[in-house]
Order: sequence, then C-alpha cells, then structure tokens
Amino acid sequence: MQLSGLELRYLVNEANLRIGAGYYVSDITGITSSAILLKLHHPVEPDIMLMISTQGLWITTTKFKSIEQNPLIYILSREIERSKIQRIEQTGSERIFTVKFQKHDKVERLLIVEIFGEGNIILCSDEMNIIGILKSIEVRHRVLRVGLKYVFPPKRGEDVFNIKLEDLLSSKNSPQYDELNVARWIGTFTSMPRRFVEEGLRRSNIPPEKAVGLLNNEEVQSIYSKINEVVKEVVTGENHAPAIMVDSNGNPIDAFPIATYDNKKPELRSVPTFMEAIDQVLGTQILKIAKGQKTLRFEEQLALLEHDLDQQEKAKEEVILKGNLLRNLAKDLMGMNQIEASLTSDNEFDTILTHHNAQIVKEKGKDYLVLAEQFIPATNNLPKLASYLFTRAKELEHGITTIEAASQKIKVRLEDLRNKSTRIENKIQFRKQEAKEWYERYRWCSTSDGFLLVGGKDASSNSAIIRKHMTDSDIVFHAEIHGSPFFLLKNAKDKLDSDVSISQAAQATVSFSRAWKEGLSSADAYWVLPTQVKKGAPTGQFLPKGAFVVEGKRNYVRNVELKLALGIVTHGIDKYSIVCGPQSAVLPKSSLYVTLVPGGLDVVTTAKKIKSELIKVLSASEGSLAAYIKQLAIDELVKVLPTGSFKLLAAKKGDSFPALQKESIS
Repeated sequence: MQLSGLELRYLVNEANLRIGAGYYVSDITGITSSAILLKLHHPVEPDIMLMISTQGLWITTTKFKSIEQNPLIYILSREIERSKIQRIEQTGSERIFTVKFQKHDKVERLLIVEIFGEGNIILCSDEMNIIGILKSIEVRHRVLRVGLKYVFPPKRGEDVFNIKLEDLLSSKNSPQYDELNVARWIGTFTSMPRRFVEEGLRRSNIPPEKAVGLLNNEEVQSIYSKINEVVKEVVTGENHAPAIMVDSNGNPIDAFPIATYDNKKPELRSVPTFMEAIDQVLGTQILKIAKGQKTLRFEEQLALLEHDLDQQEKAKEEVILKGNLLRNLAKDLMGMNQIEASLTSDNEFDTILTHHNAQIVKEKGKDYLVLAEQFIPATNNLPKLASYLFTRAKELEHGITTIEAASQKIKVRLEDLRNKSTRIENKIQFRKQEAKEWYERYRWCSTSDGFLLVGGKDASSNSAIIRKHMTDSDIVFHAEIHGSPFFLLKNAKDKLDSDVSISQAAQATVSFSRAWKEGLSSADAYWVLPTQVKKGAPTGQFLPKGAFVVEGKRNYVRNVELKLALGIVTHGIDKYSIVCGPQSAVLPKSSLYVTLVPGGLDVVTTAKKIKSELIKVLSASEGSLAAYIKQLAIDELVKVLPTGSFKLLAAKKGDSFPALQKESIS
C-alpha cells in the first residue's frame, strides 16, 4: 500500500490533534533501515508511539522491535532526542511531511520525510541545511546530500486542497487534455488516487470514460463540488468508514478511509479508525520487510540448494531415459533372426538402428554404435552387441544410487534451512500494546477494601498526581522523610469502614520513599485531606518540582514496615498485569507473587531473579500464564520496583492462582 496525499493529510491532522503541546522525544528506535519509532513522553498525558517511515507516519499501538540497523539513528539521537515536538506539517497535497522539533536551547530541527518512489528521510537545520540523510540523491532537478540545502521536488499536479473552480474550467479547455477521459484528466491535474477520483465522478453521475471535450460547465462544476466533498471526508474524518483489505492468508494489504466504488468486496474488514487501519497495514508491511531482511541469506541458500536438487532430479531422469533406450535397442537386436549382421549393408539391422535413433560411426579406425550420447564398441555379433548395450545400461543405472544419495543430502540441508528460516520468522513478531488506564503510568494497586491507591514515581509524576488527579474525595499520603512520593487513596474520604486501606496506603508510601534506598526497616507516614495540600509556594518562597506545602493536622501512622509484594494479576482470559504494593493488598488478587524487603541486590539483578523464581513456581504448569512470564521483559519488572536494593523473601502462588480457583469451585 502507498499512502496518497489525501490520506497523509488526515494522518498529519490526527497526529497533531493527538500529540498536542508538551510532548518530547524520550526514545528513538530504528525498526528497519527506513522506519523509525519515536516514543513521545508527556509529564501527565499517556506516552505516544509515533512511527515515521518512508511509507508514511502513524500513531501505533504495536510493540515494534528493532530489526535492522538504521543509518540515521545516531544522528537523530544526538539532534532530536529530548527535543519537544512542535508540529507536523504536509507540503501541500504532496506526499511529503515535516516534523518540527525544538531543542532545549530553542534551536529547531526539521525531519523531512518523502514517501514517494523509494522514499527518503532527511534531517535539516532550521535553515534547511541537511544534517543527516537516509539516501543521498543526485538527479536533474535536485541534489541532496549532507551539507547542502534541502530542495523540494517539482510539484506533481495542482494542490488538491487549494484548487479553484476557475482552475478546473481553464484546465478543461486546455488542448493537452482534449484526448483524455474525465478520470485521467482529474487524476493528472490533481494527482489524486484513481479510487477517490472515480468516487467523486460517481457522486457527480458522470462516467469516468467520458471525453473531457464533451463536458459542459455545469458538469465541471458538479465534478469540482463532489471532488471537494470526497477530499473533505478523507482529510477530516467526516463520514469515514475505515476498512482494511486482506489477502488469502488474512494479512492486511490495503486500507480505505471512506466507502468507495471498490469498497464492497468480501475481503474487506471494518476497523474502528483509519489510523488503526494504517497501523495494521503498514505495520504488516514493515514486519514483512523485516522478515525478508532476516531470512534473505537463508532464501539465497535455499534457492541454490533447490536449483542443485532440480539438477540432480534432471540428471536422474536423464540416466533412466538413456538406460531405457539402450535396453530397448538391445532387446530388439536379440529378437533378430540372425546371429551376425553387417554393420554397413544389412537392411534389417539398419531399420532397427534407425527406429531407435542409433547409428554406426567410425572413430580412429574403430566402429562404434552411438545411442543417447553413449559410444558402444560395434561388432557383427548381435548377441555380443546386445550384451554391450545391457552392460552399459547397468553402468548408467548404477550412477542413480550416487545421484539419489546426493539428492538426499540436499533435501536434509533444505529442510534444516527451512526450519531455521521458519524459526527466525516466528521470532519476528510485533505484539499489540494493550491500552492502559491512566493510573498505570504511576505507582498503583488496589487496597483490600477495593480503593485505588496511586502515587508518584518522580518529581514530574508527583506533581501530576496532586495537580491533575487529586480530588476533594481523596485521602493524601506522604512519608515523614525527604524524598517521599505523594499517594492518593482515591474516593475514600467518606467511604472507609476500617483502617485496612489506611495501613496499606501508608505501607506503600514509605516503601516507595527514600527510606527503601536508605535500607530502613520501618518509617512513619501520615495522611491529610486534599484541602490541606497547597499547590502554590508561600509568598517569597520557592518549591521544587513535585513538592507541595501541607497545612494543618497530620494523621500519623507510626513504625510502618518497609515490605512489598510484586504480583502477577489476571484480568479475564489470557490478560495479565504486574502490580507492586503491600503484600496484604496484592496477594489476594495475584496468581503469583514475590515478597520483597530492602536488601543487597541491585534492581536489575532483582528483576532477573524475580522472573526466574516465578518461572520455578510454574515449573509444572502450562498455558498462557507461563508464556506471559517467560516473555516478560526485565524492564517491565524494573519500572514497578522502588529505588534501592532488594532481598527476595518468597515466590509463591497467590490466592487467585487458577488451580486454586478450580479447586474452590469444585
């Protein structure tokens, strides 16, 4: 699939709407040599994964992995990582878009992406000087390489977003379009895809094959109106009926934003949004390219082996054919009524030789019978000549064993290469990213009473917890130590029936505070009401980011033990999440869990050991839970743990382990 300028404009508009202000590039990953994934981070909004490739741009929900080296990654990391993304712009209706970034020193960088032809990605300064380029080019109308100024390519047709009726009427009267039909005229004049042109003509009730010279002004006005209508629907999302076309294997191969004349086929499937359709189609194309790159060497070796095997089979068939020809001639010679035959003047002998396409030739003074490229010593004694033929046939057929042995070795190598290629292809899979709740970007768990407990991870998220998510119905927690997160016990102010949630919230607060890094065994926490937390600094004072003033009475929870449990929580069928919090809150909801206290292992070693211990607990178990833990990335475990060192106390099955659930039901 190739994106048109119309579809690109929709994606650009949608990306600008979704990204908004405040997002910056937190990570850059080269997926393929022509596809780059930008992780965009915002202090309070969810992360956005923006795919930029020579096929287009789209916001993806797929977990892409780096497949091959991208030559621009080093330059992009140096020039735009940590930069704020300002805006994405399209050049007219051309298949070119520019992503504008602003660095901390207010210097701008422009990432220009061309998605026509073989495509290109060019990083420029704010003065359009090329800093990095995917493919240097030198053609008649422009030269692009590092150090030169970027030059846009010549326009392809008129800008479809700015065409006026007068332009269309004037074009209709131009001699260059006289011999064209209406569909080709509009397509050439605007560079619109044929399916959108024909949709506009269908709505105008004008046959695409009608000659341009036969159009009257009213028909041109109708075409102008309906083409603009189609453009508006595609670009704005109005009346979108997004669908994907799939091949015989169910793989998405094309995407449609609106219903068109060719949009009624059985191989079409509806999808919620056109952005999702593009994610599926172009993401699958990237996966196909990635698999092709990884298995290219195997494919070349397979092609050579298959050629060798084919040659061996042909050789075997040729040997069998030659052997049969020799045997058949020998049988006919044995059936003659004479023992002796003249090699030069025997009519019956000559007739048999001619029938079998054989002949007698003289080489170096000796006579030979030539058949199927085989030279057999010729003799007047027919039984002896037939015996020579049978012997040569056996000698040829004996070589079949050698050919078959060689063929079998080739087949074994072919099977081995195919298995290796298949294993590599199976490894290259991009998983769908699960949509996350807002609180999953912070520290969180549910208390035993069912209240959501959510807290900050750093200064930015600490600030977001208070400024964005705190409401009057919450209870606010903080540890009596410098370097403590704020935790909110959501909607619990007037609903608590016991002190259980208070105790669990206090334990989470102290465990995720600096007390863990200091290696303390216990610490104090307190809770207050939202009205006691002041978001602004007192007059003449300064508060660092993530810090707030707490006024009035503090309700203390003393000597709270620093202790956490990391649990694997099951949601529905084959869906899991990692939760870290007080053991009494985590254990009842977990299928598996480990207990942690401050200790001597660093966080990465701890994460690896957690994964190892959880797998051991499941050593006799099968199914999706075991598969989930085995594929679990170490980073996923690291990011839910507090800062500091650790000691593992236990790894056990939780109260929600599937086997226990089955036992309780029975």
